[in-house]
Amino acid sequence: MPSGLRVVIYTDDNPVSYAGYFIGAGSANDPLRFHGVAHFAEHMLFKGTKRRNARQIINRMEEVGADFNAFTTKEDTFVYTAFPYAYFSRVLDMMTDVVCNSSCPEEELLKEREVIIEEINSYLDSPADRIFDEYENLLFHGTPLGHNILGTVQSVERINSEAVRHYMRGAYIPQNMVFCYRGKPIDNKRLFEFLQLHFPATPPQEHNPSSVIPAKKNGYYPMPLKREVSHRYKTYQVHRIIGCHAYSMKDEGRIGLTLLNNILGGRGMNSRLNLALREDEGLVYTVESGFYPYRNAGFLSIYFGTTKEKLNRATQVVKKEMERLKTERITDEALRTAKRQFLGQLTVQDDSRESCFLEMGKSFYYFGLYNTPEQVELQIEKLTPAILQQIACDTFRDEKLLVLTYY
Repeated sequence: MPSGLRVVIYTDDNPVSYAGYFIGAGSANDPLRFHGVAHFAEHMLFKGTKRRNARQIINRMEEVGADFNAFTTKEDTFVYTAFPYAYFSRVLDMMTDVVCNSSCPEEELLKEREVIIEEINSYLDSPADRIFDEYENLLFHGTPLGHNILGTVQSVERINSEAVRHYMRGAYIPQNMVFCYRGKPIDNKRLFEFLQLHFPATPPQEHNPSSVIPAKKNGYYPMPLKREVSHRYKTYQVHRIIGCHAYSMKDEGRIGLTLLNNILGGRGMNSRLNLALREDEGLVYTVESGFYPYRNAGFLSIYFGTTKEKLNRATQVVKKEMERLKTERITDEALRTAKRQFLGQLTVQDDSRESCFLEMGKSFYYFGLYNTPEQVELQIEKLTPAILQQIACDTFRDEKLLVLTYY
């Protein structure tokens, strides 16, 4: 659109529709003094606009059975609603109002600050959750990715209404957003007229997308000075993450590493790590690996919880499975099975219209398109055993590994 706002529409026959604004800014955009302000701003969207107070916002959506939601990540924010198709006009008006006209009333901010501090405290009480944040902080120390999405109690206590409004003025602007819709056909002409009215063409505004995070020449950030970090907690289990820097979302190897991660420790109970650690030796209850690509960076991590007595053996098994991917090329038959499983999982995921809607917004923002399941399948089918082995060798280098342990 003339304002820079992008619009993506996907029609189907379901009576439940989804609509939302994908905003290309998250905690990586937080000013140094106000870590957590992106997440705080997301909370304040529901607390009042120039036209409505917090209760009116809630009632306006709840009265028609709509589910109004939002979340913040390191690099983006998504404000969206699931609703009965007949109430599209009501939902569009409400979502646009909160995104464009949030007033951040001081009395609501003071209450919400306490809510967020309790959210932070609940996280601190859970080592299995806290370890993931600290791991990422260590891996990206000194960069905008290297702090918690929620912020700290101290930084949140510094955030006031002006800090939230200042953040919104720089982030919630049309050229930094995508409007997304999935559901029954709508009147596109009326939609564009509405969006044109609320997002008029203006000179490009300055904003601070997290793409300002520099990409290193070799694609990775330098490792922390300490490659093994441990903290003592009063817990029965030992929690450990082993991981490393990895491809960004725009690197060619991203698709291959996504499949490789699924083979290593993905959702299936037949992942190599689950079979080796849990089924074969009974060393853990939970083990999982994840690949997390960002705009100009990324990482892969393997998490497991075990007892102190089993920690060393579990770590040996994890590193052995990583080494196997480097030294033993996957057979053609095993790769065919892995591809079939991965594509089957995507098909099941596609059955969740909400997940597909959220992915649609993100994909359109970063790539200007939404890959259909058929297009994803073509990308997966191009992968060969040699390609996956090369990706494993590039990723699982000993000098890149960082280990964090809570014991």
